[in-house]
Amino acid sequence: MRSIKSYFLLIFLTAIIFIFGLVLNNSAYAQESGNSSINIQVNHVAGFFEKIAEKLQLFLKFNNQDKVSYHQNLTEKRLAELKFVINSESYTDKDYLLEDTTSRYTSYLGVLTDFIINNHLNEKRKDMTALFDRHRKILEGLRDHFPVESGWWLLLDQDVAATKIYSDKLNNT
Repeated sequence: MRSIKSYFLLIFLTAIIFIFGLVLNNSAYAQESGNSSINIQVNHVAGFFEKIAEKLQLFLKFNNQDKVSYHQNLTEKRLAELKFVINSESYTDKDYLLEDTTSRYTSYLGVLTDFIINNHLNEKRKDMTALFDRHRKILEGLRDHFPVESGWWLLLDQDVAATKIYSDKLNNT
């Protein structure tokens, strides 16, 4: 007869294996970098378990250089999700997803910017400013999918403005 401790250990190990399986089975893959292309492609919007796996993966990064690179990767992934939602024909709740993904993208921009500033990673500022400028161009193209000043156009325009705001914050702080 097994003890409660052994059942707990079995459940814990199963959960760890499951989470690492999610991390290793990431649907994002690298694409050749272009001046106005997204460096990551996705075929879905990250769900709850995938986001938990991302948090776990971030927790396992032990130096600031690895963490900022991972934050950058997540920011690229959120932009790729935004592009996927806009270009996707398969989502019936596309309107909800668009609002959610624009908000999530802006949040990740802020997290990346604050991490760089708070950890005094001055050598990353120029690279991130260039990244934000590239993202702004991509977002402007995505924004043009919608009628001017429609709700979805305004959401994307807020993301365009956020790239400028966070770029200025990196340059002036």
